[in-house]
Amino acid sequence: MVDNRGFMMTRSYTVVVMMMHQKGLYNYYDNEKEKLQIMEISLASSPSCPTTWKQLKIWIGKMQKAVKHLSGLGLTEAIDKNKANLSHMPRKKDLYLASVFHATAFELDTNGNPFDQDIYGHEELRSPKLFYSDHPFVFLVWDTQSGSLLFTGRPVQPKADKMRDEL
Repeated sequence: MVDNRGFMMTRSYTVVVMMMHQKGLYNYYDNEKEKLQIMEISLASSPSCPTTWKQLKIWIGKMQKAVKHLSGLGLTEAIDKNKANLSHMPRKKDLYLASVFHATAFELDTNGNPFDQDIYGHEELRSPKLFYSDHPFVFLVWDTQSGSLLFTGRPVQPKADKMRDEL
C-alpha cells in the first residue's frame, strides 16, 4: 500500500512524499540506549544477475565523460593542464584532472516487492514491531553473495513518488 505521508526533513520542516507500507518478516535490531534501529530488506524478490566483465566494459564505454560539464559549472583550472595546480596533494608537478566520470544515484521506488500471502500465517506477525523511515536515515546496500558494500547514503531530497539520493 502506498499513500502520501509526511517525511520530516528537520524537526520543524516536513514534506509530503509517497510512502510505502509493507508487512513482512525482516531481520530487525533495536538498541533503545543508542537510539538505533536496523532493518534488513531485500531490494528484489529474486537474486540479482551477476555482472560480467564484458557487460561492465560496455557500460563504462557508454558512460559520458564529465569534463566538459565541469567547465560549464565553473571548474576550469583543475581540468586545464596548463592552469591546474594540484601539486600540494601528491607533491608532484603537472597534476590535473584528465577525465572524470559522473557519480551514481540510488533510487528507492515505492512499488516494493510483490504481495506474499504466505507471510501472514507466521507467528512472528501476531505482535509486530513497527519501523518508520519517515525521517532522515542512512541506508547501506550490500551484495549478499560477495559481502561487498555497493552503496551507502541517505535520502536528501524526497520528491514526488520517488525518493532520490545523490551518492
